[in-house]
Amino acid sequence: MNQNCSGVLIIYTGGTIGSMPSDPTDLSSPLVPCKDLTRLFSFIDAYNAEDSVMTIDGCSIPVDTYCWETPLDSSNIMHQHWVEIARIILKNYSKYEGFIILHGTDTMAYSASALSFMLENLQKPVIFTGSQRPLVNYRSDAIQNILTSILYASPISSNLTTIPEVCIFFGGGLYRGNRSTKISTTAYGAFDTPNFPQLGQAGNTLWINKSQILPDPHHFLRTHDNIVPNVACMDIFPGMSVELVDNILNTDGLRACIIKTFGSGNAPSTPEFLNVIYSAVQRGIIIMDITQCWTGEVSLGRYETSSGLLSCGVVSGFDMTMEAALAKLFIVLGLKRSVEDTCDILQINLRGEQTQSAFNLRYGSGSMLSDSVNAVELVRSMVYKQRFDPKQLSFAQLRVTGVQFDKKEDSHIEFYLDLPDNVEPCKDFGIHYLGTSKVSKNSKKDKHNINLNISKSAKVLIDNRHKHTITCVIKSGTSFEYEDMRIVLYT
Repeated sequence: MNQNCSGVLIIYTGGTIGSMPSDPTDLSSPLVPCKDLTRLFSFIDAYNAEDSVMTIDGCSIPVDTYCWETPLDSSNIMHQHWVEIARIILKNYSKYEGFIILHGTDTMAYSASALSFMLENLQKPVIFTGSQRPLVNYRSDAIQNILTSILYASPISSNLTTIPEVCIFFGGGLYRGNRSTKISTTAYGAFDTPNFPQLGQAGNTLWINKSQILPDPHHFLRTHDNIVPNVACMDIFPGMSVELVDNILNTDGLRACIIKTFGSGNAPSTPEFLNVIYSAVQRGIIIMDITQCWTGEVSLGRYETSSGLLSCGVVSGFDMTMEAALAKLFIVLGLKRSVEDTCDILQINLRGEQTQSAFNLRYGSGSMLSDSVNAVELVRSMVYKQRFDPKQLSFAQLRVTGVQFDKKEDSHIEFYLDLPDNVEPCKDFGIHYLGTSKVSKNSKKDKHNINLNISKSAKVLIDNRHKHTITCVIKSGTSFEYEDMRIVLYT
């Protein structure tokens, strides 16, 4: 961080924290947004209006303010307002140690998630805060939220560890913005991060969870302000009408849809439901699966009731919050990449919003002949390959979906990776043997999925520099076609 920058810029967007009595002489008069932060801060003893300084725990921290011309209730926040906040930060980035956004609580987690994706290579703290009661209220939580946010956002002045990410500070807790969700309409501890630890805690001292902070990117700040908000969201529920799902997915201009499913990503497995999902994916609509559960993650294919979604081309949202999933789709769609690339980028942890990343090596669709050795060449290498570290590989899977056999026969299929030239395929051939899939002729399915754990081979053979070849040998059974083959690498 530039040591010559000083203090913080506080951006006031609206919300409960800045509401004041319409009649200054009557504190019980109706509340209206305050457009003068200097007047608002006059209720804070630590504020020196003449020098524009907050004195907190012996630290004198310069404070500048920026107030929207029309402060908003956070329920009225739109994506264009996120762009405005990002541009204010970009314009003033070199002047300040950090930034604070005073914001209403209802959509704070959405805005914090969006800004985290919009501000790439962030090296300074950007902290959202607000309050459950107006600052002018006698029992307000606003003053502590503001003062502590200022300390966290000014690491040079306060001599604290720099937190180079978008956060929410509220009710004594410091949270990663894109992991946060609002959990209470009234409690002062209104936010939490269900799948991630706190980044800090304010008590008698200010604690920072240094092991969880994102690393300094060591690159110049870059903003992504091309937002595509053509995204829907729907909760799956028992008895849900297939026609309702179809109507939502046929909305004019729809680019993506988040489905909130049961448990680890499960949804109805009826042909009617899956046909609607499959049809939407074939039209180029991206469907992301996140769980309705408070904690845990989506693991497509773990149960039979999610394997159908996997076959349809649904993308896993892993352990992202609803707010993060929506914001990520808004921003990644704005990158104007192909549908395949967009799906692959969505699977990668970009700003600490998800625990896992999945990198796809795509081999496309095709067919396998029963009377020959079938070698399949890589069609699309992994996107953002610089983010893939083979040393961090935790799990690898060969995934073949939409498999349709020519005849109903017992099938025995072997797969190999990077088989050396002029070598007869044999499952005893060391690390190159990936595994065997067996399908019974008595199966009632028209389409099958093949999923093989290939972690042992992948850890030895796969890197991000080579085009790896898959060899398939049908040892018994009939030829088959498949809709998609890929290797998925989890880190």
